[in-house]
Formats: sequence, C-alpha cells, structure tokens
Amino acid sequence: MKKKECVKCGGKLKWYSHCGYLCKVCNLVQLNQKYPYGVN
Repeated sequence: MKKKECVKCGGKLKWYSHCGYLCKVCNLVQLNQKYPYGVN
C-alpha cells in the first residue's frame, strides 16, 4: 500500500490519495518531509 503524497490538487497543496478520489488540505506544518510543491 502506497503512502499518500502531498501534491497540487485543485491549485492548492493538498493530500491526494493514489486511489484518485480523496483530496484533502495538506498541512505542511504537520509534515516532517520536504515537498517540491510550492515550497522554497
């Protein structure tokens, strides 16, 4: 089972499941990893 990734969805940074239908707001403050989406 793959982990959810923080990606651009609907023009904003959100969680996007590999299933392709779940899209939630991604809170970078709670993440311990760096993502190349809108992050310097």
